Amino acid sequence: VSIGVKRRNESIFYYLMLAFPILQFLVFYVGVNLNSVLLSFKEYRVGTGEVGYIWTGLSNYKQFFRDFFQGDALKQIGVNSLIVYACTLLIGVPLAILFSFYLYKRFPLTNLFKVLLFLPSIISSVIMVLMYKYFVDRGLPAIVERLFHIKMAPPLSASGTRFFYVLFYNLFICYGTSVIMYTSSMTRVPPSLIEYARLEGAGYFRELFSIVLPLIFPTITTFLVVGVAGIFTNQANVYTFYATDAPLDVQTFGYFLFGQVIAGRTTMAEFPYASAAGIIFTFIAVPLTMAVKYLLEKFGPSSEY
Repeated sequence: VSIGVKRRNESIFYYLMLAFPILQFLVFYVGVNLNSVLLSFKEYRVGTGEVGYIWTGLSNYKQFFRDFFQGDALKQIGVNSLIVYACTLLIGVPLAILFSFYLYKRFPLTNLFKVLLFLPSIISSVIMVLMYKYFVDRGLPAIVERLFHIKMAPPLSASGTRFFYVLFYNLFICYGTSVIMYTSSMTRVPPSLIEYARLEGAGYFRELFSIVLPLIFPTITTFLVVGVAGIFTNQANVYTFYATDAPLDVQTFGYFLFGQVIAGRTTMAEFPYASAAGIIFTFIAVPLTMAVKYLLEKFGPSSEY
């Protein structure tokens, strides 16, 4: 076989291997997102001799802003989304780093903590939520009544407590992936630095804050940047708890968008409004995410090893 024929066959094989993933990208990413953009400028109407989507311009965008600034529902959903993000940022991230450092140093009961932290990521979320609901709504009131002789309403049904217990559940299950990533980054810290710090009398907290955290800061940056985008997409397992009947005081933007398009709850008439809302969230999330990334990379600790 001549060199020219061999190269031609290799090129054919190469382009055939690329054709399928490129086609998938064009259809399921470019096509879907382009259709969502176009859909946000349309409205679904059913009338005499007219059934389908028609072009209506910016009506969906105007309706969303009216709902947000003149109504209370979207404001409440926005507050809930920010609270979920703040709890994850201020409580979840520090605890994940501390747990990871505990596993990295191989302190007592390390293997037990690994199981406890990774178990929610292994078991189905539906099963985890079901067990949690049974304990919180049935077991916890029974324990309180037995010990303190106080009648306690099911916390996940009471308006004053259900959002707190949903938040607590999300904090409880959020450590699987993050702990794996943080622990993996910590294992790359040169042992010589740790040994030198120990010889100089540095304790575990000094080792964590002065050596480990600066060296794993790129990993922390990744989680913080991704978390910003999650403000508009994280449904905080609300659908798993309440399906399509979630009370307003526990809904997030992620649940709101999901609820606009799931089968059995909405019709095709809601799709354009959901598309417009998603595009608005994108225009907010993209610059916000880029700004957070820029600030973290500019002012965060930088180190090479």
